[in-house]
Amino acid sequence: MPKMSYRCAPVAGRPDRGGLSVARHALDQLVAHIVVECLTDTTSVPEVSEAGIGTAMGCIVEARTRLEDLARDYGSRLSSRAEYHAARTAAQNSVHDAELALGKANRTFGPQRAPIGDGGALQHAWHEVWTIPQKRAVLAALVDTLVVHPDPNAVPQFRPERVELTLRA
Repeated sequence: MPKMSYRCAPVAGRPDRGGLSVARHALDQLVAHIVVECLTDTTSVPEVSEAGIGTAMGCIVEARTRLEDLARDYGSRLSSRAEYHAARTAAQNSVHDAELALGKANRTFGPQRAPIGDGGALQHAWHEVWTIPQKRAVLAALVDTLVVHPDPNAVPQFRPERVELTLRA
């Protein structure tokens, strides 16, 4: 299998621009890791400006945080079993509704639900379930810029420190 890479096209009249390349598999793995980490940490999922996506993600983060709080409260005997189940059902319904809204906000994301806050499920979804258009939708919602800086040492191995990925605030 040939070694695949992303390569910047040369810019006419600018010999200092273009020609930069980076290992495709390594960059894809790094970006996937960052995105999954971001979506797993429910305290850091950014709000985005695209219609409905930021609101839906905010609702998911809030509901998952509520679920964690409910479990802690029930474990500490601060709430009854009936109160726990009623609040848990309401929080799970909020997650479900927000995930449906997320799917509607971006039709390319389709019926697949984003398991925000669940690292294992996110890893599985990213690598085994989501299509390229679905991954693009997630990246469009989360990533502001991705820059690969030149390697001053011209080392042939992939170096993650050359990659600057900025998430949407």
